[in-house]
Amino acid sequence: GAAAVLTAVVAIAKLAPRVAVTAYAALAENMPSGTAQRPSDVLTIYGGKTVEVLNTDAEGRLVMADALARASEDKPDLIVDVATLTGACVIALGTRVSGIMSNDDDLLSRLHETSERAGDAMWPLPLPGELREKLDSAVADIANVGERWGGALSAGVFLKEFVGEGIKWAHLDIAGPAFNEGAPYGYTPKGGTGAAVRTLVQIAQDAEDFLLRAVLLQPQNTQFLSQLQRSLQQRGAHAEAVEVGQRIVELFPNQLDQWLNLAWLYSTLDRSE
Repeated sequence: GAAAVLTAVVAIAKLAPRVAVTAYAALAENMPSGTAQRPSDVLTIYGGKTVEVLNTDAEGRLVMADALARASEDKPDLIVDVATLTGACVIALGTRVSGIMSNDDDLLSRLHETSERAGDAMWPLPLPGELREKLDSAVADIANVGERWGGALSAGVFLKEFVGEGIKWAHLDIAGPAFNEGAPYGYTPKGGTGAAVRTLVQIAQDAEDFLLRAVLLQPQNTQFLSQLQRSLQQRGAHAEAVEVGQRIVELFPNQLDQWLNLAWLYSTLDRSE
């Protein structure tokens, strides 16, 4: 997962879309030693929440929790995490399909569509609320594993606990397709596949493409939208901007005033310039 994020950020930097992207590489080496974690340990995650370790093999979600808590401090419009997190996801979806989970149903649907356009096979999965009580701990805020059934969903519910309030978030479990042990197929080689890289890059490109629409469709901006539509119609060169798709309309609720100014400036420019 961290390798996919790093690669995606390099690609995004080279493509240079006009969006701000920050990467956090959450890494864990599952090696035994005299200071390794043990069952019953209670760890304090970045930000202060405590986790009871019931399964030491579920170490990846512990460092991912750190990264999610830290990323939330920046108050981004969107967080997408990527991890080869659970064997349960491979059992559910096989070795060629990643799972998508989110705290926002619209975002879940949009990212599924985005992954299809990008060429990554992914499938939306739920985050059932009843699984949260299975993670209850008598000695910590939360346990790092719940019951056996629905393990991929339980892991997603665990990660959700460390996402900042009001921040839209999606979790991509790429445990199945991240490494291809069979023969090459399509543009997927044998070995490491780069699963989720294309989707992450597509998200950044879509964020740029639909930036104006995200602002224009805010219901409180009806007057602004009318003014901008008239301006666009008069200029002609920007008429297509009004018709930009609605995929990412809710992805950017923050920094509205700054984006209104940007959108108005955008409307006065000729794309050919």
